[in-house]
Amino acid sequence: MLRAALEQTPLIVEHRLYYGGRSPERRVFEDHEDLEAYLGAHAKPGDDVWVWRFDALCLNDNTLTHGKVPDADGNVPEGGAY
Repeated sequence: MLRAALEQTPLIVEHRLYYGGRSPERRVFEDHEDLEAYLGAHAKPGDDVWVWRFDALCLNDNTLTHGKVPDADGNVPEGGAY
C-alpha cells in the first residue's frame, strides 16, 4: 500500500516512540526504499508509525502562511515558477 501511494505522492510519516523519551520523529518520504531504510534503522518493537498522504493534506487553500524569499536588497521577484 505504501509503495503504491509513493508512486502518486510523498508521504508524511510520524514515528511515535514506545519508550517516549522524546518527541515523535516527523519526516516526509518520496521514495519507498528510503522509507524502508528509515524504519529498519529506527523503528523498535512497540513504536507507533502514522502515515498520511501529502497530496491529501498539504493544499494551497489550507496553508498556515506562505511567502517568497527576498533578494539581498529586500526585493521580492514577481512571477516565477511559483
